[in-house]
Amino acid sequence: MNKKEIFFIFLILMGGYGSFQNTLHNYFVADDFFLIYPYTWKEVLLAFGGEGLANHRDRERPILGTPATDGQGNPIIFNETYYRPIVRLSAFIDRQIWGFNPFGYHLTNLFLHLLSALVIYFWVKLLLPSSHSGYIAWIVSLLFVTQPVHTEAVTWLSGRVDVLCGFFYLLSVLLFTRYLHSPTSESPHLRLFLLSGSIGTFIGALMSKEMAITLPLVLFLIDWMIGEKPLLSKLKRLSPFIFILVVYLILRFILLGGIGGYLNPQGSVHLKWGWFMVSILVWYARQLLFPFEAILPSDMNWIQYLLLFPYSLSVYALFRMFRIAGLVCLWIPVTLLPVMNIAAERFLYLPSVGFLLFLGLGLGQKRVYEKEKVFPGFLRFSIFGYLMVGILTLLNIFTTREKNERWHHAGEVVQEIQNQMKSLYPTLPPGAHLFFLDLPDNYRGAYVYRNGIAGSMRLIYRDYSLQADPLISLLQLRPETFIKGRHFIFQYQTCPEPCQRKGQIVHRKDWEDFLVKGERFPSQIGKTGMEAPVDLIVQSAGLYAGNLGVILVNGQAVSPQSRGYNVVVVNPQTGRVEESTVFDTHRWRRESHRMAGFIGKLEEGKIVILALKDEGALSLTAEAVEALKTIGAQEDLRGRLHWSHAVIGIKGAKPGEALEESSSGPVKLEVAGKR
Repeated sequence: MNKKEIFFIFLILMGGYGSFQNTLHNYFVADDFFLIYPYTWKEVLLAFGGEGLANHRDRERPILGTPATDGQGNPIIFNETYYRPIVRLSAFIDRQIWGFNPFGYHLTNLFLHLLSALVIYFWVKLLLPSSHSGYIAWIVSLLFVTQPVHTEAVTWLSGRVDVLCGFFYLLSVLLFTRYLHSPTSESPHLRLFLLSGSIGTFIGALMSKEMAITLPLVLFLIDWMIGEKPLLSKLKRLSPFIFILVVYLILRFILLGGIGGYLNPQGSVHLKWGWFMVSILVWYARQLLFPFEAILPSDMNWIQYLLLFPYSLSVYALFRMFRIAGLVCLWIPVTLLPVMNIAAERFLYLPSVGFLLFLGLGLGQKRVYEKEKVFPGFLRFSIFGYLMVGILTLLNIFTTREKNERWHHAGEVVQEIQNQMKSLYPTLPPGAHLFFLDLPDNYRGAYVYRNGIAGSMRLIYRDYSLQADPLISLLQLRPETFIKGRHFIFQYQTCPEPCQRKGQIVHRKDWEDFLVKGERFPSQIGKTGMEAPVDLIVQSAGLYAGNLGVILVNGQAVSPQSRGYNVVVVNPQTGRVEESTVFDTHRWRRESHRMAGFIGKLEEGKIVILALKDEGALSLTAEAVEALKTIGAQEDLRGRLHWSHAVIGIKGAKPGEALEESSSGPVKLEVAGKR
């Protein structure tokens, strides 16, 4: 290793540390409380045999309200089953070293991320046929280690599944590529070690996360690009990986009783196809192509489109490298195959490698083929490549650190709630069941509690029999099964300025009395004179207030939960959902026109429910505001950026008659179904 390589590696490590250093003192949030559960050595070892890996959360518990049902009326049981024993092992090791100090867990995530970046550096160097491939490898690795799209995977402790899987996956790719480059005359022991190491790390990736099932296909693409032997020889080389994959899938069926993952009541994975999948792929593409929204004002997002210039250089460069182009273009869709039906930033940890290799080839094209004048004029000067890499790296670091601050804020909220609960109740009676209303779901995309409220309470009380559930509304509880003194209701209330706290937990004894007495909830929809046929709950929060657009009809979540106005149409007699759609009135004025047309075509008397998520005012038009008035709304959100807006109205009602609320903070509406 020469001085230049050492310098490159130093810059990569410093770039990664600079990007994620401000995560090291973040607290636990959301599903982190599952990760840090105090498993014993025996439970960790049993996890490799599939025991204790199921996480069943049954929504039919007696205390909770009307259970959600599928299209056939079957109760939905949220069944989450994964085979990821190495993740449990890594968390167990952290707990032995750090206890429940989150610093150590974050340090492990960062360490794994830095290792992955170094693996990418050595792999790209090995992959490219040039004496200057180190320059390209440095670009790809530096952009990877600072990439803002990796924030959720690295900063959120539960994202460790993606970081662990990514590390083993990439290491397997590196060892296999080195194996392909080793001539048959080389030491057979070294070749055996490389192949065995690649197979072993493939197993490690599979036992970290299911996304690793795509690895044999990626290895085939690499073999096709640099291998010289016929197709049959390539398949023979891959046969051990295919065998391992088949055994792994069989074991999943045996150990988990099925394929696992998120299952519906019939035990199969629920998939959506068509335009839904296209929208997911477009979302993934936006995250990779334009990752700097976090540091740009909402009315200046267009600046990101300047990135199309270096991207176009990369496309042009790839025309000169057919085989590498094939690997680059196929890497992203292949690694996305297992998650093409669900959108989350952390799922891009592996696919981003292909995208960054594409970008690195464009920015470092002169270094790959110095003798070929691929680009004209000034674009052939080395200074241009260094300048672009420097600008992108700095943008990456600033954006990543800004996104990390959101997770820090979310952790502060969690810690504050824990401290307030301990102040209210230093101890709780055995068998206590806690219910929390209005808990913040997220802060600008950084999860606060999600599924972690029970784990959070168990951690501070050191009582793992304690039960806790987040609620949107009291309508989700059954009064006939509520027992005061055993069941407790708390509400999280945001603290107005200039309050120093982020919010306050209040014990709602009055609501407990309300449930014990069995008093009825109101069923009137505003001043329209109509009663709701079923329970209706709406929760809206702008970008800075929680980023929510939740609509529950008879206990079922029915809104698309996308940016803009989420709109649901309900039959006033049967309570059946007839339409569920969303209009992004933040980005496009034509969406305002489309929403106005949608509302205008509705029949008189239909129940229309709206929940604004993220942002919807920037491109909201007078036409859309007038359309909202035809369902009884009267608020005009034009000019109110990041506001929340919730409406339960009736088509044909007069302005002001609908049940409506808007605010710069989160808002909620609830109407009980008539009995």
